[in-house]
Amino acid sequence: TRHSAPALQLPPDKSAPLPYPGKGADQGGEDGPMHHPDPDMVNKKFDGEMPVEAKQQQLHFGNRPLTVSEELGLHKTLYVGVVTAKKYLKTRATAINNTWGRFVPKVNFFAPGADSEEGRDLPVISQEGVDDSYPPQKKVFSMLKYMCDKLKDEFDWFLRADDDLFLRPEELMEFLHTLDPQKPVYMGQPGIGFKRDRERLKLRDGEIYCMGGTGVFYSRSALERIRPHLDACLAEVMTYHEDVEVGRCLSRKAGLQCTWNYELGKLLYYDISEKMFRGDDIPSDSNTRMLMTRALTLHPVKDPPMYYKLQKFYTELRITNTYKKLENLRLQRQALCLYMPSNSFPEFHQYWPVDLPPPYKPKNRFDVLTWEYFTNKTLFQNVEQLPSVGLAGSDKVDAENAVKTALTLVSQLHDNQRVASFTLVNGYRRLDPTRGMDYVMDISAKLGSGDAVAERLKFLRPFGDVQLVSELKVDPYAAVNIIVPVSGVPDRFRAFLDNYEKVCLKSSKLVPAKLIVVVFAKLVGDLERVKGVLEPLQQRYPKAVIRVVPIEGEFSRAAGLHAGAQSVAQNELMFFVDADLDFKEGFLRRCRRNTAIGAQAYFPVVFMLFNPDVVYPGKTPPKDVPITRDTGHWASYAFGMVCAYRKDYDAVGGFDVSIQGWGAEDVKLYDKFVASPSIRAFRAVDPDLIHRFHMKACDPKLSENQFRMCVGALAEGYASKTQLANLYLKSKMSKGS
Repeated sequence: TRHSAPALQLPPDKSAPLPYPGKGADQGGEDGPMHHPDPDMVNKKFDGEMPVEAKQQQLHFGNRPLTVSEELGLHKTLYVGVVTAKKYLKTRATAINNTWGRFVPKVNFFAPGADSEEGRDLPVISQEGVDDSYPPQKKVFSMLKYMCDKLKDEFDWFLRADDDLFLRPEELMEFLHTLDPQKPVYMGQPGIGFKRDRERLKLRDGEIYCMGGTGVFYSRSALERIRPHLDACLAEVMTYHEDVEVGRCLSRKAGLQCTWNYELGKLLYYDISEKMFRGDDIPSDSNTRMLMTRALTLHPVKDPPMYYKLQKFYTELRITNTYKKLENLRLQRQALCLYMPSNSFPEFHQYWPVDLPPPYKPKNRFDVLTWEYFTNKTLFQNVEQLPSVGLAGSDKVDAENAVKTALTLVSQLHDNQRVASFTLVNGYRRLDPTRGMDYVMDISAKLGSGDAVAERLKFLRPFGDVQLVSELKVDPYAAVNIIVPVSGVPDRFRAFLDNYEKVCLKSSKLVPAKLIVVVFAKLVGDLERVKGVLEPLQQRYPKAVIRVVPIEGEFSRAAGLHAGAQSVAQNELMFFVDADLDFKEGFLRRCRRNTAIGAQAYFPVVFMLFNPDVVYPGKTPPKDVPITRDTGHWASYAFGMVCAYRKDYDAVGGFDVSIQGWGAEDVKLYDKFVASPSIRAFRAVDPDLIHRFHMKACDPKLSENQFRMCVGALAEGYASKTQLANLYLKSKMSKGS
């Protein structure tokens, strides 16, 4: 029979102060129900000494324990004292403090003679009166005194550690929780010395000490036993080995021997080496990995960077183990559905993973999420432009990861047998914005046993928790240098200037944007004509910065934009643009926000308008043409509009100025930014960047690649496929065919 514990009862103490000033007692007491504080007592001001009753009241509450653990006499689990020296404070000690030292209840570094500057960012105990010489007998005995005198009432366990020791705090404290700190325990890697050394070490037969390298653990009770004998033991040292001397002291004065068992030899690992870590910082062989997975401490770790490698390794291991525990809990929870009423807890009968939302439920037939179909080589998509493409890039990585997951699941379904060979029969995937990526895969496989199996597998790669990602440091107020190359004064350039004036100059607040016009003076007077168009603009807006950069030779977009870039300072922001584009102030804001010096360039996708005579036959097009599939298209093949800092443009190599004529220079510049190890290309559609339609001819003198690109852009930008089909049908019908 189970009995409930009786309530804690205290004998009545009539002399004890009342919980409030004035008369009254606890509810149910002999003086009747509890009274509120006496208002006269509360509001009275004391000019002299506080009344005795008030003093008793203050004393009563002032002695009250602050925490539950303090009232119940509980202790923190572990204190670590690290034996080090001044010369290692900025290397090994700092590495310890930044890795495992952050996860123990308390750690101190014992470094004799360390001043405040040397241990400025570390919890250092300078140990006055102790020198920093080797061997460290005085240092260690002094540390044990400090533990006994200052901390024995705060902690259950005390660890003496060297500064070349790595430990796993969470696992170590879990292990210590299984032991009784009230028993006198002296624990570590046991040492008895070789037969030839025992006489030199002055060890008696059967005398065992704990070797210091892998760490020595003392229970609170063991420290209490040895404290009265520390001074005497230090005066009677027989060797230079401090771990032997501490062991001798515990053995002969306190009757304690170091633990002698096989298990600790594996938990306190003594053979760590940098050679174990290669390339991706994971132990090179499974044997070593198994030993390290079990170990609680590792020694020796001499190289400070190794602490960070080990911390990374064990953090990843802990994450993996946590996922396994979570999966087991999910399976247990799902198993409960067998015992639950079908109408009481519907979530137990769901076919999607526990703790994840159900698949998105469409509201109508237009809202259905369609699946993409893939094989091991091809991806088939429900899009008009690219109904099928070869698996490449991120799609290939995703498909390969999905196949690996499917094969792992096939193995798990068949007693973890090895999959000897397989065929991907069908593969489906779809992105559900509410929960993640869904997969359905049909796998035909041959197992290691020789059996042939066929499985249909459904699984989900869920989204993780939302996390704030640090953004690049940008200058939202940087002046934009708008660089445009021209040859002569075509109508497109006049329209460009009208748009520049409207966006950058006519607004109530001057938009920080400078205009740099690169002029190819092919004919006599071309330069003067361009200046003649710009002068009235400069006169109307004297604060506007408008510069002209003349250049000789045939028109070359690459050469023109490169010449304009050379006129800009290294830390200034540039916008490469053509004369047939309109932009709005919103684009200039995004140009600044999406560009970061030394880190990112902005390659906006331009919306190219179709021929207005086709879109609006017999009508005047609106001033602001809406973005629809009938008015234009996103020019995903064009990379000519760029926002970048001059420094970054130079860093990637800039334009290939050897390219003459139309096309290819933008693609090559984009490829350079994509290949850059430090500067990434930010690619996105921009609704405030509009390419005006104009008829153009593709020069037959262009290279084959340039001519093909020119014809493709001309055909793509003339009208939509539906509009072109209508024009063709009307033409055929008008001819009566």
